[in-house]
Amino acid sequence: MKKGFWKTRTCAVLAMCAMIVLSVPVGACVSVSRVRDNAERRYTGDDDTWGLADDVLLCSSAAANLMTLGARLLPAENEETTALTRAREALDAAVRPAEKYAALSNLTDRFHALYGKLSALDLSEKDREDCDGVLADFNADLDMISRDDYNREAASFNSILETTPGGAIASLFGARPLELFAPGSAGGEP
Repeated sequence: MKKGFWKTRTCAVLAMCAMIVLSVPVGACVSVSRVRDNAERRYTGDDDTWGLADDVLLCSSAAANLMTLGARLLPAENEETTALTRAREALDAAVRPAEKYAALSNLTDRFHALYGKLSALDLSEKDREDCDGVLADFNADLDMISRDDYNREAASFNSILETTPGGAIASLFGARPLELFAPGSAGGEP
């Protein structure tokens, strides 16, 4: 009895070779994708993980608290309060990590300008405590941002893409470098 081609040892060997060849790019893409997902989760956070973007949001909230104090303690349409409002809107509208970084830097400058204006006033003890408390919260949030590991993990992922065979294969299938949360960081996804 004659066997069909699909039931021969040659067919089995060819199928096994094809699976081995296909497993290399699939495995590389899956491995690189996991590293990327971990780094992205470090930035965005999720239900179980606090992300760098969450700390940036806390800075925005502290700025809103200082704006409330500014609106109450300074004359209406104050230049510093208006500038901080615009900086906060720009921060909330920023999407990419480098955009968030630039907007946070501008917000920090505007925050300190309004705080300086408020601290120069003859404030009641309660108002001074409120202003100082908001400043302490803002500085604590900035400290958390400065110690976050997102940039290290993103740079490590980018290095994997540039220096490993798996990264090269994943790049062929569309993997792109991650943008850093840093001044003037280039690359990454638009």
